[in-house]
Amino acid sequence: MSVLASGATKTLKLEKQTIKIKKLSYGEQKEAMSVSKENGDMALMDEVICKSVIEWDIKDEDGNKLLIGLEGINKLDAGFVNSLAKEILEFNNLSQDAEKNLEEPSKQS
Repeated sequence: MSVLASGATKTLKLEKQTIKIKKLSYGEQKEAMSVSKENGDMALMDEVICKSVIEWDIKDEDGNKLLIGLEGINKLDAGFVNSLAKEILEFNNLSQDAEKNLEEPSKQS
């Protein structure tokens, strides 16, 4: 059993959007928590999403791919963001046994 962060990823389908997320390391979780202490729970949600999302196919009203980051997140529907945050938090609380069924970093393209 390794004690190092696994780098596991998962591809989500939310409201017909494809979003690939990664499992956060302890350091990344700690950074997100420090932001929330200064700026509140919404900042924590923003930080966790920004650190977790690797790619997505979300487009703006002109058909351009929305940038991953705070600017892009702020353009999304609040309910969608809440669902995404919930998925990310659940993924980061998986046991190591459940994680074996997810994609391994070395097998990704």
